[in-house]
Amino acid sequence: MDNEKLDPQAVEEIERLDEQIDRLANWFLENAPEEIKEGGAVDCAIAFMGQLVSRVKSIEDACKIQCSDGNWDYGPYMHGMANGLILALATMREVDPQYLDAPAEWREDKSPSLDEVVDEIVDSEEVDEAIDEVVDEVL
Repeated sequence: MDNEKLDPQAVEEIERLDEQIDRLANWFLENAPEEIKEGGAVDCAIAFMGQLVSRVKSIEDACKIQCSDGNWDYGPYMHGMANGLILALATMREVDPQYLDAPAEWREDKSPSLDEVVDEIVDSEEVDEAIDEVVDEVL
């Protein structure tokens, strides 16, 4: 259809949209990775959007793992990591982040230390019996 036969407001809107499309296409051509620039502005935009969708999926996967029990509530660092991923994902989705509150007690505070675990193993009956057997064989 010829623009001359359209309402002047419609023509103005078409021109405005054309300018926006041109700016968007130019932005993609300037900012997209080299390997997807060769297909032209529209193909470039589609490919770049596909990469963004893939990146959001990667953040979703990392967020799911980090927000699982035993990870997010292990200690303050892991809690902060989970909330950081929640923020990143919410930013990508343009929604308000739903942060995880800190637990009443961190799992790392409930877990025995490595020294405690080693002491428990060394002081066990099985180790005493094994030592006794070795001593008996040597003597």
